[in-house]
Amino acid sequence: MATMTKAMHKELEAEWEIGTTRLFGNFDLGTAGLISGWSAPEDPHIWNDGPEAVMQIVTGPVRRTLRVTVEAIPFISGNVTSQDVTLYVNGSRIGFWRLQESKSYLLSGMIEPEQIFERDGKALLTCSFHLPKSAKPVDVGAGKDSRELGLCFRSITLA
Repeated sequence: MATMTKAMHKELEAEWEIGTTRLFGNFDLGTAGLISGWSAPEDPHIWNDGPEAVMQIVTGPVRRTLRVTVEAIPFISGNVTSQDVTLYVNGSRIGFWRLQESKSYLLSGMIEPEQIFERDGKALLTCSFHLPKSAKPVDVGAGKDSRELGLCFRSITLA
């Protein structure tokens, strides 16, 4: 990974408010908190690019169970008949989903207090989306796009 600039580091430190929905893409998050495995933000979404997409969320201290909910649309086309999604938060498996239709899904899982890392009075959540069936549309006859797509991420909520 390239050396992180001061501006990139500042974006990672932006604090999220629990209970709000954040939008992926240029309308809200842009690249804030996106560590690796993401394509360029679009309006109003962002795609993964590769078999794993990692983001970091920073909030104030949390002493309770949180629900994370992601709205996303899987890449289904040609011989790509499903997308498997496993979400890990700080190394703990939060959920697994097998998505078989190209439609919007709400993927939701619980984060227990003991799974939340706290540093300097802030909660740190490293979310890793494992997408092993990601595919390049150009390879499956679905256009000229050479990104390795699995999910079109639309929003994320911590509550």
